[in-house]
Amino acid sequence: MIEKHRWYKLFALIPVIFLMMTFPSFAALTQIQIEQVKVVYPQLTMYYYEQTPGEVKEMKGYLGDEQLQQVTEEKIYGTDYYILLDISVSLKEADFISAKKEINSMLDELAAEDSLVVISFGDEVTRQFRIKGRDETAIQNAKELMDGLNAKDQTTHLYKALQEAITLSKAVDTGLNRQIMFVISDGADVSTDHVTLEETEAEVQSAGIPIYALCTSNAETAKKEDFGKLARDTGGTFTEFQSENAEEQWNRLKEILKSCEQITFTAENSGNPPIGTQNFVLQVGTEERENYTIPVSVQTWEKDTEPPEVIDAVFMPDDV
Repeated sequence: MIEKHRWYKLFALIPVIFLMMTFPSFAALTQIQIEQVKVVYPQLTMYYYEQTPGEVKEMKGYLGDEQLQQVTEEKIYGTDYYILLDISVSLKEADFISAKKEINSMLDELAAEDSLVVISFGDEVTRQFRIKGRDETAIQNAKELMDGLNAKDQTTHLYKALQEAITLSKAVDTGLNRQIMFVISDGADVSTDHVTLEETEAEVQSAGIPIYALCTSNAETAKKEDFGKLARDTGGTFTEFQSENAEEQWNRLKEILKSCEQITFTAENSGNPPIGTQNFVLQVGTEERENYTIPVSVQTWEKDTEPPEVIDAVFMPDDV
């Protein structure tokens, strides 16, 4: 007899926006800025920024009618990076080389709990590699692969690349790890995929992954505006760069990301999860108390015991 296991997962439906060092208002936020909520029932981890570091003294979390318990000895989770790289001729060669250099620097900084995926998009959308942890051989192979990439394609399947990244993130979702998407492009989708910006934005928002747009300075103004809106509406930021200031801009963005805090809660009533849409309510502060409400959807599924049907297969070397 095959034993069936039940797994419970919650997904935040509304990503929350922050922009560089100045945070915009969202639901009258004054003490913190929430970046994303990752939940694998019964645990819930929230990633957030303090408006004034060290100011927040107390936080309480509630899921539906149940008060969650804060985990005092919480695990520090890693980050899953999804880097989408435009390899079309719309990028200046110097900017493209600078972007590849910065991606290689991120490979050098990868922690044991992290993962990093590079997806290139031009005439085709291609998953170049996925690195998990500090695999030095795989990292060196990935760097060599990056060095061999050129920006020569004539079309740009940007929206299709975003959809590919979302599909991959769901397939390899590592639970409570933070998920971040970097998109390096001029913001233009030059393809015949018949996929709209609005459709893509809705899909990214539903996935709950913030986009950090790194836009080349030679991009058209209208495309910059659309690219920036896509990033901010999905919970990320828009940064314009060129080869002369690429390292400075990337370092600034990485420092902001590193300043993110995390807090983990757990539900004591783990054997009976609330089903359907619930409100995660965060209560911040004691004297000047603020409540933030984020709708989450509780989903359940059983382990599939039916063998899968192989529709298509692509060979990926083990070392990359």
